[in-house]
Amino acid sequence: MDIDWSKLTAPDRSSRLRNWYNLLIAHKQEIGQLLTLEQGKPLREAIAELCTSYILKRNVKNTSSFASFSGGIYRFIELFAEEATRVYGDIIPLPLPNHYLFVLKEPVSVVGAITPWNFPIAMIARKVGPALACGCTVVITPSELTPLIALAAAELVL
Repeated sequence: MDIDWSKLTAPDRSSRLRNWYNLLIAHKQEIGQLLTLEQGKPLREAIAELCTSYILKRNVKNTSSFASFSGGIYRFIELFAEEATRVYGDIIPLPLPNHYLFVLKEPVSVVGAITPWNFPIAMIARKVGPALACGCTVVITPSELTPLIALAAAELVL
């Protein structure tokens, strides 16, 4: 089934991304097993990568700053599902009386997403989520070492 994402309304794109997020969470065990089979990552680590919180610590001038991203990589898809409804246009007043410039934001092209072997599903979530939220069509070129993860993710989004 082909979906023309550029023809979908923002709420519809948001709903489809939210559904994709829910399906990925529902199939986390199977996707974790696929990660294990394709790249040799331990199953527990693969599932944790998909669904747990990450805390990044960086020392800056003897102080510590923390940035956390709760919910793992799938949260990127949930985040962009929410942002899909916020792709607003603008109305800009012109120097002429009663004249305005209307700015409509719309998809411009196809997005090419090349994903690495070491974090294939993470890169799919980070690249495909915002592109679909904006209404762009996406072509994923997965690593030849981990092609099945991309196929599994694409199967769920359709």
